[in-house]
Amino acid sequence: MLEVVSWAMLGLATGFHAAYGVLKWSLGMRREALYEWEKAVSVLVYLLVVHLILWVSSEISTALGLGISVSNPFSAAESLRQAAGVFWNASRVAVDTIMFVSVERAVLAAAPLTTPLSGVLGGATGWSVTELGIVSIFYMHLSFASDVISRVSWPLLSLGATLTAIPSLRKAGATLLAAYLSSTLSLVYSSNVVAQALRSIRVPSSTSVMDWIKVAEIAGSNAVALGNAATHTAVALALGAAAGVGLAALFGSIYISLTRV
Repeated sequence: MLEVVSWAMLGLATGFHAAYGVLKWSLGMRREALYEWEKAVSVLVYLLVVHLILWVSSEISTALGLGISVSNPFSAAESLRQAAGVFWNASRVAVDTIMFVSVERAVLAAAPLTTPLSGVLGGATGWSVTELGIVSIFYMHLSFASDVISRVSWPLLSLGATLTAIPSLRKAGATLLAAYLSSTLSLVYSSNVVAQALRSIRVPSSTSVMDWIKVAEIAGSNAVALGNAATHTAVALALGAAAGVGLAALFGSIYISLTRV
């Protein structure tokens, strides 16, 4: 629904500026008419620039073996929805691992002979449980953020392109376009890193005797893998935010002039 509304907004904005330009031209206001046509052309140009940036990013990621599919706004929105699922799975894996450790400690503590082992296991898994607790919350909120961005990506794009074409609102529109690109690229890249980490992770199973014996090793491996992916994600988000500032300046500097033709 939002995609339809966004396309309608873009069509109305372009059509309005074009029609208003025709009206002014017919009234002899030639220069003012050109200004309106500049706005109509600018909307299309900004959309083209965004599409080009997404396509180039997708081609570069493919060449580097990252497998990020953001070649156009449609695939970018779908990739964001998939990213939300990846982050949620990572959060659940972390929580499930913590729960397994907690259950085993509870089982050991229930019998007098094995009660000391519960403390030993707690000491051995303390750092990994803490790390898993941190990344579970981190990935949970990233899942929420990816879902929100996937829902508002089209309004961000259409409103940004529409506002950037208006000189007095160019900075606001450029900020929206930059936010759209930086958040999309950083979240999709981060989800790919997390997805790769999940392939090397397994949640311990209550039916496996070896998992009960090696629970500290499994929890540690999961904590390292998810923690490493979380670090890459944090760096990607930070670089994305910094790149957003540059993108805002880029969009703010693009200006179409027909009055000089």
